[in-house]
Amino acid sequence: MTSKNEFLQLIIMGILTAVLLFLINLQVENIIHNFLRSSLSLIFIFFLSGYSLIILISGENLEPVEVLVFSIGLSVCITIIDSMIIHFIGLGINLVNIMNLVASTTLIFLILTLLKNYLFRGMKHEIV
Repeated sequence: MTSKNEFLQLIIMGILTAVLLFLINLQVENIIHNFLRSSLSLIFIFFLSGYSLIILISGENLEPVEVLVFSIGLSVCITIIDSMIIHFIGLGINLVNIMNLVASTTLIFLILTLLKNYLFRGMKHEIV
């Protein structure tokens, strides 16, 4: 995959994450809002958060099927860990709290990926 395609993927994922955060925190109750919020939440719970972690930690050596399977598994794990964090903090476990933390985690992974791929690309790491 080319660098331009990877950058475009990261930007699109960031925009989806921002839209999800907006829809989750918007206090409107109608059918379209609920459908969009639920649809984006399912995409995050089952794919995007794990995919953002996969592109952060892996190189170009994974096949697309492996990326899909690992993304689904890691997304579920991230959602479970985020739910445990919410429970231990003492907040109520509901869609708004879980999706805010999952979207924030996804944004952190995306920012770290951008830093890794585009800011630190030219730096050499030496073992002392």
